Amino acid sequence: MTMEKFIRREYLEAPSAQFEHYDSARPFRHLVLDQFFEPDYAQSLLNEFPAFDVAKAMNENGEIGAKCVHDNLPELGPSYRALDKYIQSRQFLGWLEDVTGIDELVYDPDYFGGGTHENRHGQDLDPHVDFNKHPQTGLHRRLNLIVYLNREWDDDWGGAIELHKNPRLPPAQNEIEYVQ
Repeated sequence: MTMEKFIRREYLEAPSAQFEHYDSARPFRHLVLDQFFEPDYAQSLLNEFPAFDVAKAMNENGEIGAKCVHDNLPELGPSYRALDKYIQSRQFLGWLEDVTGIDELVYDPDYFGGGTHENRHGQDLDPHVDFNKHPQTGLHRRLNLIVYLNREWDDDWGGAIELHKNPRLPPAQNEIEYVQ
């Protein structure tokens, strides 16, 4: 399994250049890599993306919502099994360490808070801070990898990621980066 099968070569060739972007980003360190996956591989993930499952669309109050989460990637199909195997590999984790400057990254086999997420029209997500201590392992959560698999996106639809320096502050008093 080679990294070139998954990630676009341009991102693999210069992790130190990616680190410079990551390290200087505001309001906090982050990195946006457009078209992160190789096109054929991204298409295979789209082809295997799970259908919206109402049983997996429950919110924290037990109500059915417009967000469906599948947290068992290997069961979704061969492309997701390959992705699961790949992101836990020392090769991928080493590349992420080079890109972020964070040593000793480990993979979360439980995908706690992760997996595939499908938000239907009208579903939003309030600004928040993700947990930094894994509730089951106690490990320090150092990094989130968010991949959008939209074939096309119109900025007029909204839905940009908003990176808030302090999500508890009102927007007028906050430093916010809008990522399209």
